[in-house]
Amino acid sequence: MGEPAHMLCWTLALYRAGDMTGASHKLLQTMLSNLYLLPQLIGHKQPRLNIWHGSNIEDKASLQYIPPEIWKLWDAGALQWVQVQYESVEFGWIRKRYIEIHGQLQTEPEGTRRSQLVAEAFALRKAPGQV
Repeated sequence: MGEPAHMLCWTLALYRAGDMTGASHKLLQTMLSNLYLLPQLIGHKQPRLNIWHGSNIEDKASLQYIPPEIWKLWDAGALQWVQVQYESVEFGWIRKRYIEIHGQLQTEPEGTRRSQLVAEAFALRKAPGQV
């Protein structure tokens, strides 16, 4: 699935290398790896969501384990880029749908419908063009 702090650094590396398409795709994956990470990075308040968290690294509490040095890597230009991406229609739609799915997964029992929801959530994480 990818560790969120690692994915955040990977995003920054792509951004600084000028690979804006790759950086945008990795930022989307980073956002969905932990829905609290990007709001924290750009200074937005994000209460804990009432959703199914598939692992402890997807939960808000995991952010306390990210070394402060990682947050300090981000300069004003990179933070502005993240904010624009995060607030874009595309990211907003994907984030909303991902949250809806994980809200349903809280109570959906094992079976066909749950499997469909999980498959859709994983599909949202894939960058366009990935198989």
